[in-house]
Amino acid sequence: MRGKKDIKEQVEALQSQAKNVMNDTAVPVDERIQKAADIYRRAEKLADKRGMDDKIRESLLSDSARFFYDYGMYKEALSRYTHLIALREALYGQDHPKTATAYHDIGEVYRNLCDFPKALEYGNKSLDIRKEVLGENHLETAESYNDIGLVYIYKGNYDKATELILKAKDIREEVVGENHPDTAESYANLGLLSLKQEDYAQGLENYSKALDIYESTLGSEHRKTGVAFCGIGCAHFFQSNYSDALENYSKALVIYEKELGVNHPDTAVVYMSMGSIHNSIGGVTKALEFVTTSLDINKKMLGEENLNTASSYCALGWVKDKLKERQEAIECMDKSLNITEKILGLEHPDTAEAYFNMGFMYYMIARSEE
Repeated sequence: MRGKKDIKEQVEALQSQAKNVMNDTAVPVDERIQKAADIYRRAEKLADKRGMDDKIRESLLSDSARFFYDYGMYKEALSRYTHLIALREALYGQDHPKTATAYHDIGEVYRNLCDFPKALEYGNKSLDIRKEVLGENHLETAESYNDIGLVYIYKGNYDKATELILKAKDIREEVVGENHPDTAESYANLGLLSLKQEDYAQGLENYSKALDIYESTLGSEHRKTGVAFCGIGCAHFFQSNYSDALENYSKALVIYEKELGVNHPDTAVVYMSMGSIHNSIGGVTKALEFVTTSLDINKKMLGEENLNTASSYCALGWVKDKLKERQEAIECMDKSLNITEKILGLEHPDTAEAYFNMGFMYYMIARSEE
């Protein structure tokens, strides 16, 4: 008995150590992430080797899965959430709020890995349980509505996305009020939805509302505040307000590099966006640096078959075109098109845009040869 108790104490001590490492802001975040990841892996090996009590294992898996998700290591998070689901189903059954939370969380992982059928499957499982057990007007139910809505945005079903995100927003406003981070998230997602539908003024308005709430409740340096800066930057970029776009993306980059590290997929999005701005205003050298960095991060963290990677290839294609490296531009656009079509299918608006980009590249080549 003493042996198992000792191992339990060692595992719990490692969990605490990992959290303490991440809280030590005097150390650069990338160092902290690396060190904490190693500690969690050690704790898991120890728990597996010694056959830990299920409750201790559940706590460890929950902590480590959330850590790997938060810091963009989605494939490592996926394996942990898979084990956590099996464990919670055994401990609590399939219709328990804790199991629903695990379903929800793995759905988020699948969404970030662009496996949208799996994201919907687990998101709907979570929603059904939460509605049944917690009721319609509960923050966790709103969370499920919200995140399923996000999946529908990426699938290009904007009507369904609008319905679900507004449901989440209505619940959140009723339960926690207007000035709450959860409500801000709803505004941010409505902003994303507006940008996808090319209503850039509405997108800017929604992201600005989100920013006001995040800054007043979480502060100006929180990662969620960075999301709002990104959205505002994107809205300005699409309206060709490059100076405002660069200002907001620069604010987001400072936050993301400090809070998420340089190798996070969200940081890569900002690098890509800033590269696109510099490409538009003639700073091709800086554009190439930013976009190449974005592509390297996405390939490392997400792999080739991800929409973020496709976006980085597309952005690199435009930079290569500006550099008059037309064959390389075509190759980048071709990779972007193939990834996008494989994930989203032929009849998605983003696939249509990828075909347009490819056609435009061939047009530019033809013109240059005249």
